[in-house]
Amino acid sequence: MKKNFMGTASLLRRILAFIFDLLVINLIIIRPFKGLLERILGTENSYKVIMALAEQNASLVQNLTFVLFFISALALFYFTIFEYKYGQTLGQMLFKLHVRAEKGKLKFWQCLINNIFIMPFFPFFILWAIDPFYMFYSGKRFSEKIAKTKMEQEYVMKYGKK
Repeated sequence: MKKNFMGTASLLRRILAFIFDLLVINLIIIRPFKGLLERILGTENSYKVIMALAEQNASLVQNLTFVLFFISALALFYFTIFEYKYGQTLGQMLFKLHVRAEKGKLKFWQCLINNIFIMPFFPFFILWAIDPFYMFYSGKRFSEKIAKTKMEQEYVMKYGKK
């Protein structure tokens, strides 16, 4: 017989699920913009070349900012909608992880706050530095504390005769 129960999500599963989700985002969100970015930047994508182009052309910076904002908003939409509708993203489904509200039913705003770090703009990118340290200290991300959510893992316990 088997019994399923929910418990604290392992850090390794959380990381692997996030990496899988980043691969999904790369395939369905970022890859379609590759041609547009090449038209804006050209085929040479080194940091020095991009900075030189930006210094020569102010509208380039505006265009890149707009494209980056749009891509980031789509990625935020992916994480937020999947977590709100299903309680998990595709990566979290694969690794049997679930996002839950600490109290009551998971709300849209909680999912949004939980994933706002995806936006690579001030002040949201500060969470890139805070979240790992906070997670090491407390076992959950700082954004989960603010959103009052938790990440749980589905465990299966087998017992009895086969």
